[in-house]
Amino acid sequence: MPLMPKSTRTIKIAGLLIGAAVLLLIIRAVGLERNALPLEITFQVRNISAQETDWRVVTAAQPGDVLEHFLLIHLPSGREAGVASAQIRVVPDTQTMYREQSFSSVSQGIDEQSAEQAVAFFKNGITIPFIAPGEFVDFKWQTRLSQDVSFSGEAVPILIDQTYVGAPGFSGALSKTRMSLFSTQPRNTAPAPKEDVFFVPKIIGMNPRSAYDILGTGAIIAGSGLEGIKQIQLAENNLQLVWRLVSGDVIEAALPAGLAPGAYTIEFTDVRDNMLQETLAFQVLDSKELPIIAHATPNEFSARQARTIVLQGIGLAEDAKITMVSKDRTIVLQNLTRIADRVLAADIPETASAGTYELYLDNRPQHITIIGN
Repeated sequence: MPLMPKSTRTIKIAGLLIGAAVLLLIIRAVGLERNALPLEITFQVRNISAQETDWRVVTAAQPGDVLEHFLLIHLPSGREAGVASAQIRVVPDTQTMYREQSFSSVSQGIDEQSAEQAVAFFKNGITIPFIAPGEFVDFKWQTRLSQDVSFSGEAVPILIDQTYVGAPGFSGALSKTRMSLFSTQPRNTAPAPKEDVFFVPKIIGMNPRSAYDILGTGAIIAGSGLEGIKQIQLAENNLQLVWRLVSGDVIEAALPAGLAPGAYTIEFTDVRDNMLQETLAFQVLDSKELPIIAHATPNEFSARQARTIVLQGIGLAEDAKITMVSKDRTIVLQNLTRIADRVLAADIPETASAGTYELYLDNRPQHITIIGN
C-alpha cells in the first residue's frame, strides 16, 4: 500500500484537530445552555440629584451626585423547580461610595437601619437559601459619586456598577449599569414629583406563593409602574385584597385567613379601570396536614450572642425540634416556650455564627430565612 504524501497527512490531521475542537465547543455551548441560570435579573439606576424618577440602565451624573440602585431577581412561575443557594454579589464602581443607611430589601425584611447587613452585602455578597418559582428577591441602595472625578480633553468617563448572580449547578450571570459624566440637568436633593403622568403597571412576581387557610399571610408583590394600580382582587370570588403601595416597584398585600384550601389567582385593575393581563397565582394550604412555622420575629441576630425570637405557626409544640441550617452548620434552637396558642419563644444560642440560615421544623424546611451578622 503506497504511503500517503506528508502534506496530505498533515492536512488530514489538522482537519481532525479542528473538527475535535469544534465538537468540544458545541458540547460546551450545549452544556452552558442547559445549565443557564433560570433567574431573570433587573439591575437599574437613577440619579436622585438630577431629579430622575424613572429607573434606567444608563444615566448621567456629575461629581457629588447621589445615585440610587435597584436590583430585582425573579424566578418565572413557569419553572418546575426552585433555585437553591443563590449567591448575589455587587461590585460598585471605585469612583462611587455607599451612602450610609440606604440599603434595604422588602422581600428579605431588611430596613434602611440595617448597617451590618449592608456591610455584609457589599463585602462578601449574600446567599438566598431558596427562591421558589414566581418568587423574587429585591435590593435597593444609594451611592454618592466622588467629588474628585474628572475628565481631560474630550474623553468622557463611563462608570460601571456590576452585579453577579450565581447558584450551584448553573452558570453565573453578570448585569451592569453605566453612568456617564457629565449631565447638564438641574440638581436637587430629592426627586421632583411627576404630575399628570399615567403609570403603566407591570406585575413580575410575589413572595410568598402560599398561605395556610386559618392563618393567611402578608405578601410582597414586585413590578414596575405600580403607582398605576387601583385595585387588587381574587379572580375566584372577586374578594378585594387589602394592600398598600410601598414604592413604584413594590406592593404589600394581605392574603386573608379563612380561604378554603386550593389554587387562587390575583387580578389587578389600573387607575383607568382596565384589567391587567398579568395575574399572580398562589396556593392556600390545608392547616390540618402538618405543623408549620409561618413567621419568625426578628429574622436577624448578632453572631456569638444569644437571642430570643418569636415563632408563629400552626400546631407548634414545645418539644418540637427547630433548627437553623446554613451551608456548613446546623444550630438547634433552645428553650422553646409557649406564649400563646400559635406562638412559641425560642433562643438562638450564643454559639451561632454569622451566616444565612433557613429554619427547619422536625427536619422539614419552612422557607424562612434568618441572618446572622
